[in-house]
Amino acid sequence: MIISMKYFIGDIKRWKSFAKLVLAINIIILSNLIACSYPSDIHNNPDKIKEAFEKNNVSPIYEKCNYNQKIIAYTETRLLSPNSNKTILVFIHGSPGSWDNFLFFLKNTELLKQTSMMSFDRLGYGRSNPGEPEVSLYNQAHAIAECLISKHPNSDWILVGHSYGGPVASKIAMDFPKETKHLVLVAASIDPQLEKKEWFNYVAEWLVIQWILPQELITSNVEILELKNELETIQPDWHKIKSPTTIVHGEKDTLVPFANVKFAKDHLVNSKIEYILNPEWNHFIPWNQKEILLKALDKILQN
Repeated sequence: MIISMKYFIGDIKRWKSFAKLVLAINIIILSNLIACSYPSDIHNNPDKIKEAFEKNNVSPIYEKCNYNQKIIAYTETRLLSPNSNKTILVFIHGSPGSWDNFLFFLKNTELLKQTSMMSFDRLGYGRSNPGEPEVSLYNQAHAIAECLISKHPNSDWILVGHSYGGPVASKIAMDFPKETKHLVLVAASIDPQLEKKEWFNYVAEWLVIQWILPQELITSNVEILELKNELETIQPDWHKIKSPTTIVHGEKDTLVPFANVKFAKDHLVNSKIEYILNPEWNHFIPWNQKEILLKALDKILQN
C-alpha cells in the first residue's frame, strides 16, 4: 500500500510538471502569435467602435456576401451616394485581424468626402466563418473581389493590404487588373523566400496546445504555415499587376522583413511604384503611422 502510494504521488508530480510545461509553452506561443497581430491597447471592443463612429457622425453598414458556401463579411462607410462615387477604398487586414483594424480610416470624414470605404473580415475571421481557416490566397482574394463586384458593379478599387493582407490584395490586383486602380502594400509579406516557419508555429499545431489557444490564433497559425507555398504559387503572376503601387514599410519591422521591398521592386515590372519607407518604423504602421498612411491615401484619391 505504501509502495502504491509512492507511485501515485510520483504520478501526480509528473503530471504537475507536464502541466507546467504545457502552460509555459502556451505562454510563449501566445506572446509570439499575439505579437504578430497588433498592439493590444488598440484592440477595439463594440462600445469603442460605436463611440468612434458616432463621434464623427458616421453610420457604418454591416453586410456580407456568399462565396463558395462561405460568408465574407465587411463593414462599409460612405457619405456619398453609391451612384455618385465610382472608387472604393478597400482595406484587408493581416493575420490574425479583423475589419476594425482600420477603424481610424473608416471614420475619417475627409476620406469619406472623396470615396466610400469597405473593410473586410478575411475568410476565417470575425463574421466570415470564424475558426475555419482558408489558406488559399486565390479564395481569400476572390471572395473579396467577387463581393465588391456584386455590391458595387462598375466600380474601381484602391486596395490596401497590411501584412498577410498584402498578398491577398496583390492577388486581387493580379486577377482583376481592370478594376484595380491602385495597390497599397503596407508591411506586406510577399517574398516566399523570406517566409520562415518558427518553432512555435509547429508547436501550435499540437492538439494539447490548441485546447488553450484562442481560435483566431489557431486560424492564423494554419494560414501562416502555408503562406510560403501560396506565395510561390502566385509568384509567376506579379507581371499582371498594371496599376500604380505604393509600398509602405519600416526597416525595424521584425515580423515582416524589410527585404520584401526589394521583392516588390524586382517583380512589379509593369507597375509604377512609389515608396514610403522609414528606418524607424516597425510592423504596426496602420496604427503607429496612421497619419502618414492617411496622407498617402488622400494623395492617391486626388490623383
